Amino acid sequence: MSRKLCARSTGDNRSKQCVAAIVGIVLLVVVATPAWAQSKSQGPRLRLELAGYRAFESDEANGDYYLQGAAEVEFPVLKHTTLGLRVLPLFLYPEGADDATVYGIAGGLTGRLYQDGENYSGLFAEVGASALWHMKEFKLDDSKVDFLGDCGIGYKFRNSGWHLAVKAEHISNGGMGGKNGGISGLGLAAGYSF
Repeated sequence: MSRKLCARSTGDNRSKQCVAAIVGIVLLVVVATPAWAQSKSQGPRLRLELAGYRAFESDEANGDYYLQGAAEVEFPVLKHTTLGLRVLPLFLYPEGADDATVYGIAGGLTGRLYQDGENYSGLFAEVGASALWHMKEFKLDDSKVDFLGDCGIGYKFRNSGWHLAVKAEHISNGGMGGKNGGISGLGLAAGYSF
């Protein structure tokens, strides 16, 4: 899949960026695996999350609402830090009465910094990046592949698996298409970790 994404990019610069991203992902997994294996209190966890967003910034997307669902394997990297490999099997973006709903799927990485490093709970800050494929093009861009970058702040309850977060994200095709309006959103997320 990464080969197909890289093949769509033109020029030496984009090829180098794709290779650097692939090497970075492999290095993160290699570095994180020993930290997870040495962790006595926490192993990898399955993290499920549902988030609702409101689009803003662009005249065409202002006021749109959209929904995402994510499944993630999160594992310790350092004492207060985790890395997650996530899949978003649910991406729904209704574009209004005249336009059809955009359905999509995404996959990527998430990094989190937790207040409580022993239990990976309490306040946390997160940042993530994913590649998003959707069946129909957005009204703001002309590519079926976009990139989804997000960040957030939340709270993971210590004695339960529940968490709540406020998140901001931006969806853009990164210049792969001729039209790239981009969509920015602000949302609320809730989820559970096993």
